[in-house]
Amino acid sequence: MRLFVWAPLALSFAVFACSDSDPDNDGGTTAPDATNNADTGLPGDAGLPVDGGNTPNDSGVIQGACNPVDGTGCIATDNYCVLQPQQDQGSCRLLIGPVGHEQTCDQAQQNCEAGYACIAFQGDATPICRKVCSQLNGMGCAGLTGTSTVGYLCNIAVQGSTNYAFCGPRPPPPRTCDPLNNTCPNGDNCGPVSQTELGCIPNGTVPLNGMCGGAAGACQRPGICAGLNGGMPACNEPCSLTTMTCSTANYQCVNVGRPYGLCVPM
Repeated sequence: MRLFVWAPLALSFAVFACSDSDPDNDGGTTAPDATNNADTGLPGDAGLPVDGGNTPNDSGVIQGACNPVDGTGCIATDNYCVLQPQQDQGSCRLLIGPVGHEQTCDQAQQNCEAGYACIAFQGDATPICRKVCSQLNGMGCAGLTGTSTVGYLCNIAVQGSTNYAFCGPRPPPPRTCDPLNNTCPNGDNCGPVSQTELGCIPNGTVPLNGMCGGAAGACQRPGICAGLNGGMPACNEPCSLTTMTCSTANYQCVNVGRPYGLCVPM
């Protein structure tokens, strides 16, 4: 049996081109998302408590490699890593009176728990703490609980950030389907909607055997976007474990632990 990793559609949100979106050098605090019009609410270092750094003129932010998904990687024990969407990286700040998931927070103080950022999207009455996640692998939302009754996915992208995103409510479960007998309406594809589930999803543009997921896009019908043995996700043709046949020459049907197989190069 070969190990494989699904590449759910939820991760295939828009890729935003990096550009000089702050010509007036005001800190780039408002970054409208293509659908969420997110105000990042991260005004540089204004109003943030000094971290007691190593020099008298310390700005209060220690730049360096840290992980805003879980808040780790800061040298100072009383600092945590908070996402700066416009820089597409985290910076270390003091952790003062942290509040939890979806609770009202102070954007200037960025007073959320580690792994969260205080941000307001269009329609939000007040800024709230939202969980940071990785656009690259969708990690960061597992086990998250809150107002959503169906769980959370890494599905809220912010303009200017291609590495990180925010956890949003998982869409209602789509109509389930059988990839070997695709009855999805309107030409939709039968593809992964989670690590273990298939459902009817909008038909993509990536042909069979093409790279898929994230910026690469979703598969054309009947491809299933999956990465086998830790490889890059590709649009694999589903195949019957009874006939073990593939439509593409020099491809073989392999058992991936599902009621169907996937066609991979010989």
